[in-house]
Amino acid sequence: MKHMLPETNEQRRACREAPRHHTESIGSPHLRVKRILVLSIALAALVSAVSTAPAFAEVRAADRVDGVSARDIGVPTQAMPDVTMKAGLLVTDDGRVLWARRPSDRRAMASLTKIMTAVVAMEHSKPTDIVTVGHDSKLVGESTSFLREGERLPMSELLEALLVKSGNDAAVAIAEHIGGNQDKFVAMMNQKAAELGLSRTRFANPHGLDESDHYTTAADLAVLARYAMSKPEFREIVGEKYATIGSGGRAEQLTSTNLLLGNYQGANGIKTGWTGDAGYCVIDSAARD
Repeated sequence: MKHMLPETNEQRRACREAPRHHTESIGSPHLRVKRILVLSIALAALVSAVSTAPAFAEVRAADRVDGVSARDIGVPTQAMPDVTMKAGLLVTDDGRVLWARRPSDRRAMASLTKIMTAVVAMEHSKPTDIVTVGHDSKLVGESTSFLREGERLPMSELLEALLVKSGNDAAVAIAEHIGGNQDKFVAMMNQKAAELGLSRTRFANPHGLDESDHYTTAADLAVLARYAMSKPEFREIVGEKYATIGSGGRAEQLTSTNLLLGNYQGANGIKTGWTGDAGYCVIDSAARD
């Protein structure tokens, strides 16, 4: 997927000169995160190492730059962000939408789900709380952080397993510890979504594997991601390229699924995902002085 920051002088000029009176915004969390330059949300991105498509093939007439559609902005196509994805947003720290494509379309969200899992966990537990990994954590499958049934880990390490390695097993362990069972925890996730005004989002599980009633939109994810990034504990974890978890002398080394960390200037989070229904999805944040 091509990143979404304007690279050429022409693209930067287009962003600066776009009319301001149509500017759209995304609701802000209580605490503004200082120095965040951009939050990009890409749902169902089409990723390819080699592309035979002509240049700017992914510019669409309905794409919006600073609230103005490509057809109305009055600049050459070459000045528009050339982005390959089904839906997405580019959002500043104060909620200004710099670029948008189909932000209200309902889509599967894969492991971006775990952002809400982490938010609920952080608001209903302490980092030092000890969690016992249950049997169901081993049954969920797919992306794993290599937890062992019966081992006891602090919540802080389970959150690293959840957000750094994207462990479905960690999501289940967290849900069962806080909610008593997964269904009750999912109800807490949906309650939090309602509190944040995520009117087109519904959670059916804590990990993000495909279910028909598990969905969101790029616009809702922007609100959720900015809220999550207002939490220092969350920001610290999603900014980690590596983490170590384990108990009883066992040390499991985890590597972040977010390849922009350390490879894109200022990248500081937050989450990646993939399922058959969702395709490749990512929310990334970058900050520069």
